[in-house]
Amino acid sequence: MPDLLARGVLMCPVSGLPLRPAPGGGAVETADGAWRYPVNERGVPILVRDWQSFQDYVKSNPSMTEEYGAYGAAAPPARFWHHHRWFGDDDRRTAASRRASDQVLALCDDPARLVLGVGGGPTRVHPAIINLNIDGFANVDVVGDACRLPFLDGSVDAVHCEAVLEHIADPRAAAAEMRRVMKPGALGFICTPFLQPFHGYPHHYQNFTHLGHRHLLEAQGFDIVDCGVAVGPGWTIAQMVDLYINTYSRPLARRLLAPLWHLFANLVIKPRDERLAEHDKAYLLASTTYVLVRR
Repeated sequence: MPDLLARGVLMCPVSGLPLRPAPGGGAVETADGAWRYPVNERGVPILVRDWQSFQDYVKSNPSMTEEYGAYGAAAPPARFWHHHRWFGDDDRRTAASRRASDQVLALCDDPARLVLGVGGGPTRVHPAIINLNIDGFANVDVVGDACRLPFLDGSVDAVHCEAVLEHIADPRAAAAEMRRVMKPGALGFICTPFLQPFHGYPHHYQNFTHLGHRHLLEAQGFDIVDCGVAVGPGWTIAQMVDLYINTYSRPLARRLLAPLWHLFANLVIKPRDERLAEHDKAYLLASTTYVLVRR
């Protein structure tokens, strides 16, 4: 476990009281001993009230467990748009979204700062970010619920939340929790799909336009610093057509069309996407949108 207990920032998600190491090790508890939470074999505290219900939730769609379990503890930094079959390892984000994300991640370079990756893992977007997720995957530092973050009020210097809100049944609660744990003036970077196919990790409840992002976060009291398109129309078209061919085509048509689309996507759509993502109407077919907020 990172020095979160030494920093005094962890909180019981039920009582709201600070947590400390439990006598004998292997757990953390409130000072009065009323609430006690286990620590797994990697030293990760499991700060949810009903661990079994979370396990059932995670296991309800095994694709997440299988994919995340394929990463080792030393998994390289990555972002959710990497490793797409058409786009390889290219970073197709807009320059504006990269700048917004970098403002938050730059704070990780200061060891005195706590930058929380809500939904982070099994990779790290920065070596020093503190990842919270609903299970103890690789590179997860705290197991917890985004709708009840186990951090004390005003204890976090910045929040990074990427490809997460679409999987949360109550994104308003998650946004309110991010604001609660952030210090006054702290920055938050939130990036969520707009035009992407259904993908359950383990569930997929909603996507967000750039305006939807603004409305969600302004309603929780955040100031909007910047918002817009993170990944543009080219990614949307490549992904949607790929899924259509591989899901709905007959086997013979699929064997014919899939490689042709692969070739066209790589030669035509992929090279144009960086320019299209900066188009003033890129939001109409954006794959993902982002918002940079200040508490």
